[in-house]
Amino acid sequence: MEELLFYTIDKDYIKYLSEFENHVSYNKDGIGYSRLYLGIVLKI
Repeated sequence: MEELLFYTIDKDYIKYLSEFENHVSYNKDGIGYSRLYLGIVLKI
């Protein structure tokens, strides 16, 4: 198995994606922590 890599998604990118897809959720700012976005990146 190859190494596991983690990525941080910028809030501006989330905003950009939400212009094209209505299922993108925003982080709840002001609650003391940020929601993490988890996904899988496949190398084909």
